[in-house]
Amino acid sequence: MSRVQLEQLGKRFADSAENVVSNINLMVNSGELVALLGSSGCGKTTTLRMIAGLIEPTTGDIRLDGQSILSLPPEKRNIGMVFQKPLLFSHMTVFENISFGLRMQRQTAQFKFRVAQMLELVRLPGFEARRPGQLSGGQEQRVALARALITKPKLLLLDEPFSALDAHLRTEMRDLIMTCQRDLGTTMIFVTHDQEEAVILANRIAFMSKGTVHQFDTPKNFFEHPRDQVVARFFGGLNFITGTGRSGLLETPFGLLKVARGVPDGAARVTIRPEAIRIVPNLGSNTILSRVAAQTYLGTHKRYICIANGLELQISASPSSFYSVGDDVFLYLQPEDLWLLES
Repeated sequence: MSRVQLEQLGKRFADSAENVVSNINLMVNSGELVALLGSSGCGKTTTLRMIAGLIEPTTGDIRLDGQSILSLPPEKRNIGMVFQKPLLFSHMTVFENISFGLRMQRQTAQFKFRVAQMLELVRLPGFEARRPGQLSGGQEQRVALARALITKPKLLLLDEPFSALDAHLRTEMRDLIMTCQRDLGTTMIFVTHDQEEAVILANRIAFMSKGTVHQFDTPKNFFEHPRDQVVARFFGGLNFITGTGRSGLLETPFGLLKVARGVPDGAARVTIRPEAIRIVPNLGSNTILSRVAAQTYLGTHKRYICIANGLELQISASPSSFYSVGDDVFLYLQPEDLWLLES
């Protein structure tokens, strides 16, 4: 297990007027699985490839267990990598593909035993003699994972390895990654654009946008305590209320709201998740009179769109609840569920 540190890491390509990655500072602890999450073009894959040594940074440093690895070529960094496509050697058997790294390192001790161990780990025992053309897409990706892990790398990098798989295989591969991480304790950095994947797999998430990390936090905090509106929206935040802070309260178009952690004086914006808003029978503190504008049945819950003083709020309620379009309802916004966003 190894600790990875990125210090002021940046990259600008020769044909680009702006940095693709700017001032990335991250500490990935030993044995941790960290997700680099963001939409296409945010710089997450470029960051991963700089760590692997496939791209040279323009600025900053990469440290593995406290030692800079910038001067080391990829093959000397002791870092495993699994790409979007398995990139298996088509002329080799599964056994030969998995053992390739050991042969390059001239590790011959317990050769067959190590391959057998990896096949058990990725749930492919008995597949040694098959060739990539005889495997499904999910099986190929499992072989690629075994090939990356067999050399016992200090760090494993995964670049959207499930993107080409269907939904069922994606779930299987997620479970497999979690099993490998738990059983081997390998430090992992995982690139994905899928919020659900990041939340399920990662101990912590680095959310990237426009080449920078907006927030580096636990999955729980991304839902409950997003740093800004960009982060909140990516994680399903739909309700944003703008107002003015006065004496710790928030003045809004529909009255004063109390926010548990207080609001500084001046312009302010808070967010509250749809599932945190409750429909209550009476008007009271932190309660808003609104009118139902739309409702959608979603199986596990109903989604209501309510309008209050021209502001739209979305609410997730029990699937057994029944409010019709045009009904007046009171919405309770609990102070603890209102979260103040950065500008």
